[in-house]
Amino acid sequence: MAKALSERVVAVDGRTDSEEKLAVANLNYRLVGKNGVSWHDQIADIGSALSFLAEKSPYYGYSAERVVLLGMSAGGHLSLLYAYKYDGTGTVKAVVSLAGPTDVSASDLADTLWDNFKFDIARVFPETEQESASPVMFANRVPTLLMHGKLDQIVPYSQAEKLDAALTIKGVPRKFIHFDDTDHSVGGNAEDVKINRFEIIFSEILSWIGNCAL
Repeated sequence: MAKALSERVVAVDGRTDSEEKLAVANLNYRLVGKNGVSWHDQIADIGSALSFLAEKSPYYGYSAERVVLLGMSAGGHLSLLYAYKYDGTGTVKAVVSLAGPTDVSASDLADTLWDNFKFDIARVFPETEQESASPVMFANRVPTLLMHGKLDQIVPYSQAEKLDAALTIKGVPRKFIHFDDTDHSVGGNAEDVKINRFEIIFSEILSWIGNCAL
């Protein structure tokens, strides 16, 4: 998605492509379980990347004060958690999550991850840390775009529902887009290749960025 955004500039909220463009950075983070890496280290990686981008902003000519975090699946989880809990500077103006886990203590999430990958979520998020690693516990001021497929067999659809409910209660600007016929890819369905919602997803992301961060 980051590559696609970087290759296409469109008008957002009446701005032409000569008036407002998006600078896109594709962030990598260390993987949990390798050389003792934990989810705390992954959060630190995001912070380091944003600091690097801020340092380079005068040279490349983009604003480091208007950041939108976007991620899918595990990347969605980290984007949400960083935006809500760890953005001490207030530079994150919006966050977008596609099929990202929002409550790592939920039994249905643990079940689907084990069934699909034999992945024990407690090895990454010990029980004593699950609350502090769950974005739903820290939903705050950051405008949030959630996208999820109802047929997702990896990250249950209920994960998005929980966060949407929390954001609604707190009055946080949010938009929840769900598709009845897509799976964990959010925009497609492995059992029916004719299903394609990626153009809708792309358009909604650009619109959310335009409304919240430009």
